[in-house]
Amino acid sequence: ATRLYQLGRGVDMASATAEITTADEIQQTLSSYDVVRSPGGPGEVPVACRGTLDSLVARHQAAHQRFKQDSGTTVFVQPPRAHFRHIGYDVPPRRLHFELRDGRNFAAQPLHTAGVLIARIRDAAAKRLIDHFPHDACLAERLVVGRGAGPRDKAQRCRILPLPSVGAEHTDPSIRRVVVELPTEFPFTTFTKEDIGWAFSGLAASDPASPAGGRSCLVVSDDATMASRYVQPGRLFRSITAVALASTVEPAHGTRATQRQRDEQQAIAAVRKALRHATVRTEPTSIRVQREPLHRRGERAEAFATGTRFPRRAMWHVELTFPEDVAGPLALGDGRFVGLGLMAPTVVHDDVVGFLIPTRRVARCDAPVLIRALRRALMSVARDDHGGVDRLFSGHETDGRPDSAGHHGHVFLAADADGDWVSRLVVAAPWTVDRSVSPTLGQRRRFDHVVRKLTLLRAGRLGVFSLQATPLDDDDDMMRSTKTWRTTTPYLATRHLRRREDASTVLVADVVMECRRRGLPIPTEVHATEISQGPHGSYL
Repeated sequence: ATRLYQLGRGVDMASATAEITTADEIQQTLSSYDVVRSPGGPGEVPVACRGTLDSLVARHQAAHQRFKQDSGTTVFVQPPRAHFRHIGYDVPPRRLHFELRDGRNFAAQPLHTAGVLIARIRDAAAKRLIDHFPHDACLAERLVVGRGAGPRDKAQRCRILPLPSVGAEHTDPSIRRVVVELPTEFPFTTFTKEDIGWAFSGLAASDPASPAGGRSCLVVSDDATMASRYVQPGRLFRSITAVALASTVEPAHGTRATQRQRDEQQAIAAVRKALRHATVRTEPTSIRVQREPLHRRGERAEAFATGTRFPRRAMWHVELTFPEDVAGPLALGDGRFVGLGLMAPTVVHDDVVGFLIPTRRVARCDAPVLIRALRRALMSVARDDHGGVDRLFSGHETDGRPDSAGHHGHVFLAADADGDWVSRLVVAAPWTVDRSVSPTLGQRRRFDHVVRKLTLLRAGRLGVFSLQATPLDDDDDMMRSTKTWRTTTPYLATRHLRRREDASTVLVADVVMECRRRGLPIPTEVHATEISQGPHGSYL
């Protein structure tokens, strides 16, 4: 192994060491790395398998006998091809898009019937496959229905996802579209993509016992616009169909409030387990569960249990917040293969971001040095191809003059101290501090993109700091609602003190005027604990 210098079919250099270990230790080591490997079909990366070495030896030997004499004529003989198997690395799953149609019109199905609808479609498609491929009936039941499926079959099972209409705030979230997702591990050598498409195409979607009969059916569609809204990556996901969680239901005892709190704690633990089963590797920063819908026109979680095998108490709506973007579509819980637990990404922009200071301690008196370094770092990240920096991060107009818009249109920077030591650096968008500023969607995206791109801070004599952006939630001391606020850094008055003016009175009036100018609530009481007057009449 020490003589290894190149690995794979590329030009990447490699090195290795040899050691004797067990299979369990190997699996544990591999699971600690972020390795993406998924078997695929022909046309993907060929890799070595059983018989590859023998085929290479035969090809090498045949290359020495490529020219043979046949009746005085030189004949060229092609060496035999080497034997490889094909593996797809990070290959996206194949998706088949369908629409629920009743003739030329959409046949929208109620949102709370998602589980019953998908189970009906799944069973009908599996019956078609079993009738047409009787020799592979067991495989169809395992991978489509899930009957008799083991732990290894989960990565190969197809997912049937309802697509409730989302987009605008008041959009009716009825089900008008269905997506069949075939993972890269799906055995395409047995059932091709065309076979699966044929099995689902034309299936009746309505309940035959309903007054509408079985007129609505699945129609193949090329429109993936609605599906793209579920596939796009995001950091905030909210369930639109309830998540079925396998949490232990304890006997009710105590008050109703304590029982609800106990149920929510069990549900949160079940959500973490469901994330592992769905192979979501990013640990969420916050998990919120509730019975009420998370979307304006959604349905309560208990309504999704009707007609399914799941009890009403197992149904929850879930909101997940991740520290980084997670790609969709995301479906969680025990009902993720029948349309339950579908999560819709919600676009969110963090307007206040904190950077934790590492273990090396920075004195509070050195906070201005960190602030200046942070401003320079943000301007460096925000610099465009022509060397310019927009006003949001520079605080200057394009011609170099200071911001003259009448308000602070640039970011606010602060060093949050814990006692005598700086605990974190805070970057706040101007519209969070100055309520008179109305941001555009482009400005919010720009702020989020630049701040999250900052990962390294060079602060001169203080050293180099590795940074990781952490949004400040509503429970943070700097963000929560309260009636009393105290300054942690000195307040610098906006005008100089004139002769015969009382510094305390003028300072109180200046604070009130500043709150009014920034669109903040007018304080009822303002107390100046300490006043220090500087040169030229300035004071703080």
